[in-house]
Amino acid sequence: MKVVLDTNVIISGLITSNGAPAEVIDFWINGFINVVSSPPLIQESLEVIVRPKFKSLGTIDERCDLIKKLFVKSEIVIPTRILTAIPEDEDDNRVLECAVTAAVSYIISGDFHLRKLGSYEGIKIQSPDEFLKVL
Repeated sequence: MKVVLDTNVIISGLITSNGAPAEVIDFWINGFINVVSSPPLIQESLEVIVRPKFKSLGTIDERCDLIKKLFVKSEIVIPTRILTAIPEDEDDNRVLECAVTAAVSYIISGDFHLRKLGSYEGIKIQSPDEFLKVL
């Protein structure tokens, strides 16, 4: 099953060892889900992980290496469309662009703007908890 993980799920899954985001990350690491990403989403994850509030995960270099190691286990696509479905948060459109380009089944996100869509072009948008129920 191909999915796109929003940055908030990735970071949440890394900073806590339990909970739904951490379980989703485990499914990714163990190859039970196929995560698709794009250069803008990887860049966003790198920009977020270096924030001082995440220093408990290690040095900046260690945190960046952690993100890079995760994304080695993903399919990388170059979005083919520019979307403006969520004018309130441009970064959310990058998630949609990746998902549409890769024709994934799910976007997993805790983001309000994405979640209120419910779905986009046939792609279900679910919280980590909702997604785990599907699995």
